[in-house]
Amino acid sequence: MEEQDTEKHCNTIKAVREHADLEIKRVEAAVGLEIKRVETAINLEIKRLEAIIKERDRLYEERFNTQEKALAKAEEAQDKYNDVHNDLTRRMVLRTEYDKDIGALTGRLDLETTNLKERYEESKKEIYGLREYKSEAGGRVLQTTQDQAKQQQTTMATVAVISLVISGVGLLISILVNVVLKIMFGI
Repeated sequence: MEEQDTEKHCNTIKAVREHADLEIKRVEAAVGLEIKRVETAINLEIKRLEAIIKERDRLYEERFNTQEKALAKAEEAQDKYNDVHNDLTRRMVLRTEYDKDIGALTGRLDLETTNLKERYEESKKEIYGLREYKSEAGGRVLQTTQDQAKQQQTTMATVAVISLVISGVGLLISILVNVVLKIMFGI
């Protein structure tokens, strides 16, 4: 009996081994399939991530190039602005210089205006005197031709002086306007 038990026991072990071997092969096949499936999934995920990385690299490169172009344009615009600003600054007159020049011109204009007013008053007095003389002489003997010529010469001289003074004031005003334009606009 012992022999039978041993044989039975051996057959059972053999059957268990065969079953275990079959189960191991089945599990290995299932694990192999699962490994292949996971590897395929991993490879697909890697390819997807590589595509995303490649696209983002392209976008970052594009963004970088665009920023470089924008920076170059901004620097160029700043250089142009600086050139224009520096030209304007060089052509501008300082406030103190402007005030000094305007003060000098105003002083000259005031002096010429005062002279013109004085000459005008003198001419007015001469004209008034001539009118009075003429009205007093109205009942008297007519003046000689020489006296009339002298009167006309005096009147003409007065008119000439007034015209000269007005021309001088006009010239000073035009000079003042030119200086102001040069100071303000660099014309």
